Amino acid sequence: MHQYEHSNLATDVPHRVSGTVTYPLPFGKGKRFGNNMPGWANEAAGGWTVTSIIGINSGFPLGLTVTGAPAFAGTRPVYTGSATLTSGSTHQRLGGTGQTQSYFNPTGFRLPQSFELGNVPRSAGALRGPISFDDNVSVIKGFPIHEELSLEFRAEAFNILNKVAFGLPNTTVGNTSFGAITSQYNLPRNLQMSMKVHF
Repeated sequence: MHQYEHSNLATDVPHRVSGTVTYPLPFGKGKRFGNNMPGWANEAAGGWTVTSIIGINSGFPLGLTVTGAPAFAGTRPVYTGSATLTSGSTHQRLGGTGQTQSYFNPTGFRLPQSFELGNVPRSAGALRGPISFDDNVSVIKGFPIHEELSLEFRAEAFNILNKVAFGLPNTTVGNTSFGAITSQYNLPRNLQMSMKVHF
């Protein structure tokens, strides 16, 4: 039975792609647009920099448990091998009211019987939660005041596209919500502004 103790770490993320782009906006003195604008206008329109950070992560491995199993049964379900576990996009596999299917096919698992341990690993690397997507943007401008004294203004937007990153599905075999996703992993779009003094 030792082979059933081989599993992925619960925090295992095998694929992660991230990148950042920084772009000085072409407005103001010495720039493509507004090179001849007066000083007061340059203070308002010139010197802005846009930075974007984007990341995509594969899902975490799922750890399946059981409820309602008979006495002396194991705490992990049994994979029956009789069903395709996943098919279609995440939006089509949320489960719950109005959904035609769960995140994974619940008929692929069953409760263990008495004196049966169950053959699903603690963290099933072959069965993972939804991918996550991060898209953050910041706009930054510096205002020189005197010699080494300057003021920095920063406006930041987290999850700027306001995309939903779905949470993990219910992983308890025997629960009526098994396989359904009922939570959101990320926060809705969040905007914030800040000022910083450099000296």
